[in-house]
Amino acid sequence: MGFSDGKMPFLADAVDRLQVEECFGQCLAIAANCRVQKVQVIRHKLGRRCLIEYELINDDGQIITLIGKVRAKGTDFHSYELQKSLWSAGFGDDSPDGISVPEPVGVIPQWQMWLQRKV
Repeated sequence: MGFSDGKMPFLADAVDRLQVEECFGQCLAIAANCRVQKVQVIRHKLGRRCLIEYELINDDGQIITLIGKVRAKGTDFHSYELQKSLWSAGFGDDSPDGISVPEPVGVIPQWQMWLQRKV
């Protein structure tokens, strides 16, 4: 899949199914023993940011959909940590009042990306 952005040259790897499978397998516990079925750019603001949807399938046939958030000016660790704190403080998918945030899954620093589950 040819994809280029001068300010985010790593995006070509972040949308390549084989590169994603290798990277996720090494960096994300949730992606262990998963194959990447689909990679789709949802939104791309040239030179600024990009949203990428990843559809994974594990050995049990369960589909896991992740959203990768990429910023040209660097990984947004603050937003990732904030979402992680909210998730851990009772805003998970099992919250009693039904108010929740998507589960943060991990960070891929070389792609300036953090990931969350799609809801």
